[in-house]
Amino acid sequence: MPQNSGFPFLCNFGFTPQLSTTHQLLRVVEHINEGKNSNLATAAIFLDIAKALDKVWIEGLIHKLIAYKFPQYIIEIIQSYLTNRHFTVLVKNSDSTPRKLQAGVPQGGILAPIIFVLYMNDITQVRNIMISLDADDTAILSQGKTSDKAIVPLQNYLKNLEAWLVRWKIKLNVDKTEVILFNKKNDDWPKVKVYGTPIEWKKEVKYLGVVLDKQLNFRAHTSLIKISDMDSTAENAVYPKIKYRIEEGHDLCVEPPELVIFSIPSDENRYI
Repeated sequence: MPQNSGFPFLCNFGFTPQLSTTHQLLRVVEHINEGKNSNLATAAIFLDIAKALDKVWIEGLIHKLIAYKFPQYIIEIIQSYLTNRHFTVLVKNSDSTPRKLQAGVPQGGILAPIIFVLYMNDITQVRNIMISLDADDTAILSQGKTSDKAIVPLQNYLKNLEAWLVRWKIKLNVDKTEVILFNKKNDDWPKVKVYGTPIEWKKEVKYLGVVLDKQLNFRAHTSLIKISDMDSTAENAVYPKIKYRIEEGHDLCVEPPELVIFSIPSDENRYI
């Protein structure tokens, strides 16, 4: 990254050296837990970006690279890499007329993940709103002393975010967007809206491979890792499977309630 550049905060942990999905997940869980310890409610929305790599606006990307003060030769290399690409469709052993690709980055290419991080990294940022990006998995969190005071700033932020998304030609799958309120109550709170569409509150969501429930006690996630019908000779076969299936949650270093630990059958618990 060029020194003294206009490059903004690095909030995207996906495809980033020394940062991983686990780090981003830990960051989110710690933020929610810190809120709980301070008697704050946390409202979180999990966005789904439609065809993330296929829809990167090339002209917009070049504009951002210039704003980030990248060297001209790097900008020209990336521009050459992304422009003048064509595709054809094979139908019954016949190729269609070549068509020019107007957007997107080559999936599977070594530069594709880096380009996507650069494209997303100037996402709208405001005070008291936490943004969590891991590749195209996006979580936005707001906290407040009451649920209302957590929801209102989140909704206000989403209005600003919508304008940013439109400007940079990024589309959301609204039907795959989820919201959850991390608190102890089950009251009927006002629905958060995305592009005018109300989003139903969820009791649990899955983020980066781990199920987060509104109490953040990991009961729902624990239920996914139970292994049944295990005989007395299964230790060598079972341990790697358990380790693999709970690895992401285990790495969070968050101690779940005793009730959750006890919910794992004792024969399985002893292998963890």
